[in-house]
Amino acid sequence: MSNTRPLGLAIAGIGAVAVIVGLIGWVSSGGEPDDTSAVATTAPVAPTTAAPETTTAPAPTTTSTTTTTIAPTTTVAETTTTAPPTTTTTLGRDDVAAFVQEFSAALAAGDREFIESRLHPQVIDGYGADLCATWITNEIMTMSNYRLIEGPDGPVDQVFGTPGGDRSVSNAWSGRVAFTFQGQEFEGDAGFAILDGTVHWLGQCR
Repeated sequence: MSNTRPLGLAIAGIGAVAVIVGLIGWVSSGGEPDDTSAVATTAPVAPTTAAPETTTAPAPTTTSTTTTTIAPTTTVAETTTTAPPTTTTTLGRDDVAAFVQEFSAALAAGDREFIESRLHPQVIDGYGADLCATWITNEIMTMSNYRLIEGPDGPVDQVFGTPGGDRSVSNAWSGRVAFTFQGQEFEGDAGFAILDGTVHWLGQCR
C-alpha cells in the first residue's frame, strides 16, 4: 500500500532528486641545400731547370679562381589554423528521465559520491553543506527502488525558500516519483534542474 506525503521541491519529505587545428598545417618549402661550387683547375707549375751558364726565366705564375654558389634559403610558408565550430547540446526531458535511472542505480550501489555531487549547488548554498551531507546519509541513501512514474515536465524558472534565503534555479523540471523508504512505498513530487550541461536534483536538507 502506497503512502503519499507532500514533499515540497524534492523527494517526498526526504528531499527530491534533481538532475543532473583545426588543421594544424605545416608547410616547409625548399629542398635539400645545394652547395654548388665552381672551382677552376689550377695548372701545375713547371719545375725550373738549370743549364750551365744558362739563365732560365721563371715560369709564368698561374692564378686559381674559386667561385662559390650560396644555396637558396628555405622559407616556411605561413599557415592559418581555423578551429572547428563549437556544438552546443541542449539537455531536455529525456536527459532528466535518464538521470533518474542513474540516480536509482547509484542508490542501489551505495554510490554516495554520485548522489552528493549531483545535489544542486543552490540547495547546498541555501541549507549548508554539513546539513545536506547529514540528510543524504540518514535519509537519501536509505531509499531504494527509486523510479519516475510521471513526467518530467519543464523547463521552468523556479524559486524556493531555504534557511539561507530564497534561491532560484533555471531550466528546472518536475516529475512524479515512487520509492521505498524504511520498508514502505511512497510517492511524491521530485525536482530537477539542468546546470552547465548536467542534470542535478533538488531537495530540502534537514
